[in-house]
Amino acid sequence: MATLAGCELQEIVVSTPEDLVVAEVYLQAGSFGNRGIAYLHRSSNVGSAQVPDADITLIAPGGVRYSFSPFQLDGCFLGRIPTRIEGSCYILEPQGRQALRAGATFQVEVALADGGELNGRTTIPGNFRVTRPRSTEGPVCILPPNTRLEVEWTPSDGTWAYIAETEIFGLPALLAPQGIDVREDPLVLLGLSISRSDTTIVFPSEFGVFDRADLDRDLLAALQGGLPDGASASIVIAAGDRNYVNWVRGGGFNPSGQVRLPSLAGTGGTGVFGSQIVRRFLLEVVADPPPGAPRCSGALTGP
Repeated sequence: MATLAGCELQEIVVSTPEDLVVAEVYLQAGSFGNRGIAYLHRSSNVGSAQVPDADITLIAPGGVRYSFSPFQLDGCFLGRIPTRIEGSCYILEPQGRQALRAGATFQVEVALADGGELNGRTTIPGNFRVTRPRSTEGPVCILPPNTRLEVEWTPSDGTWAYIAETEIFGLPALLAPQGIDVREDPLVLLGLSISRSDTTIVFPSEFGVFDRADLDRDLLAALQGGLPDGASASIVIAAGDRNYVNWVRGGGFNPSGQVRLPSLAGTGGTGVFGSQIVRRFLLEVVADPPPGAPRCSGALTGP
């Protein structure tokens, strides 16, 4: 048909994508303790995704240097490892973890086995605290059933966004009598506050902004008014620096889709060097709590 139409076909050569090392280096301080992890993998699907024999060094204020050591892959993830994850994990030595502190600036050097080098800098966001529910109420507070909770915290200097995450336990059995099928236990939902001054979020109705396309409509409707009696939840508020936010942003955060801005520069690779301050609290949903049980301040009733 091309010949009959008088068209001339040209040979097109499709190049193989460049195989780069992607280094994701994070510093974290707060409720889970201080952590430093480096997850290295490759951008190409050809061959192994592992990046062994990398030499990773953290440089603290004053020039003190700390090393990252190879570790099993699950050391780079909290909870279960996501499916189809391959690569190499390195963790910061204990002395380096002790040196992490809010507001301090750190540098990282990543020397690859093939001679490539990557460098970056991050400033850990400033300390903040959760003010509602009040910390004086203990590690766990009690929330009435079908009640929303306004979570509030103080601003964190240097923060570009707050990432709020909740794990809700017990929903499959509790919502089954209503005909609502919940397949995950715990159910993990994410929320987002996109500026330093945006320091409130309503639980659980404002969590799950990134998950609404995948969640059952009846489940979403049930969560708008609170949780059923017998459920429990862990709530984590993470203040992220500019590097972290620019790397993980995507979806509704950018109408154009996933857009990753690297903060590691050099040869042979790309990636991020970001940091977080994390705060966590727990709650239980109880219809008739015992006398003296700590109640969650900030409870909201009505629509």
